[in-house]
Amino acid sequence: MFITRRIVNSCPMAMRHPFSSACFLPPPTKQRRDMALQLCHYDPQSKGTQRMTDPMMRRSLSSPKQGYAFTALVCLFSTDLSSLSHASEMLHWKDAWVRSMPPGAQVTAAYGMLMNHSDQTVTLSTVSSEISGTAEMHEVIADGDQLRMAELESIDIAPHKTLIFEPGGRHIMLLDIAAPPVEGENVEICAVSAAGTRACTEAAVRRQAAAADDTHANHH
Repeated sequence: MFITRRIVNSCPMAMRHPFSSACFLPPPTKQRRDMALQLCHYDPQSKGTQRMTDPMMRRSLSSPKQGYAFTALVCLFSTDLSSLSHASEMLHWKDAWVRSMPPGAQVTAAYGMLMNHSDQTVTLSTVSSEISGTAEMHEVIADGDQLRMAELESIDIAPHKTLIFEPGGRHIMLLDIAAPPVEGENVEICAVSAAGTRACTEAAVRRQAAAADDTHANHH
């Protein structure tokens, strides 16, 4: 482990704790190198370890000042990248598509399945698309003998469950579309959780001839 001591005027800047007067004194070179592998969770057989021990990195770790700074940066960036990767894998789109629209129209809908791969409930709070000025989550509900659309402020997705956006049910309304997408193109749609997890996908622009779709289209 790193030894922490309070040294007022004899601590190199590269080794000084950023939020206190404590000074980190790195262990011997080999121990410092081994510690970097342990702290950053590198497998000795992985490419990460091979890159860590190439000649340039060995030279970086040979200096106490550079070695400590290098170890800290490696751990910092590996942690950040791991977190980003985990966040992007929590929510995953499947079979997303956007309904094609006639020229001059400014509204259409997007559908698809959004899967929550995490062990916690994810609250979906916002949606967006590159083709629309506004995107909203809606649901078709029965109101007596009529069907109407209600806007949804958020939707909870239980752990390891799938949220389905489909014609006649929950869907994503794309509003204020300046240029209608052409059938056969792909457009990006994104979903963002209340915690900030963002999941985007390329949705195919197409029509669907099912009766359920035709009924749903009448409510847009």
